[in-house]
Amino acid sequence: METQEELAYLEQKLPRLRARLSCLQQLYRDLQQKTREDFDEEEEVGDRMNNTSDEEQ
Repeated sequence: METQEELAYLEQKLPRLRARLSCLQQLYRDLQQKTREDFDEEEEVGDRMNNTSDEEQ
C-alpha cells in the first residue's frame, strides 16, 4: 500500500516538475544565445580595434 501512495504522490508532482524543467531549458537556450551574441560582439570590437591599429601603422 505504501508503494501505491508513493506512486500517487510522484504522479501528482510530475506536471510541476515538467513545467520547471521546460522553464529551465528555455533559460538555458536563452543563455546560450546571449553568450553567442556576446562573443560575436566581442569579435566585432576586436576586429574594429585591429583595423584601427592597422590603419595607424
